[in-house]
Amino acid sequence: MAIETKLVIREPQDLESKMGSFGGSQSDTWNNELLNRLQMAIPNLDQLPQDVIVRKSQALLDALVSLKPRDEIEGMVMVQMIAAHEATMECFRRAWLGERSSRLRQDYLNQAGKLSRTYAQLLGALNKHRGKGQQKMIVEHVNVEAGGQAVVGNVGR
Repeated sequence: MAIETKLVIREPQDLESKMGSFGGSQSDTWNNELLNRLQMAIPNLDQLPQDVIVRKSQALLDALVSLKPRDEIEGMVMVQMIAAHEATMECFRRAWLGERSSRLRQDYLNQAGKLSRTYAQLLGALNKHRGKGQQKMIVEHVNVEAGGQAVVGNVGR
């Protein structure tokens, strides 16, 4: 059975955002969707008491607002960063719970390591998108032939 959907195409200048500070978009529909996705990144959400869900949700929202996404791409990357961080910390927590076998503990620690690298890659992508990915060239060997000149040291503009 096909579901019929009617969507309205809106121009960016016609969008009004009250939630742009945490999603980076002029579309509050998009910003709200990002927040829903971020909340779903809370481990074991369905098993937590309501007060814990509210506290964790508020902490995630505060983190996202503090990161200050400037557009939808930044909003998406930041939500993924926060989710990766949450998953990393959950893996570390589970690694040290009770009487774990050394194999299970190692599996959780390996996953935490992979998630930490994912976080670092997302941070690098965000910095590159924001233009903070400064390139640096390091020259380790310089040969100066007879009669030539060379400058050694930090050279800036």
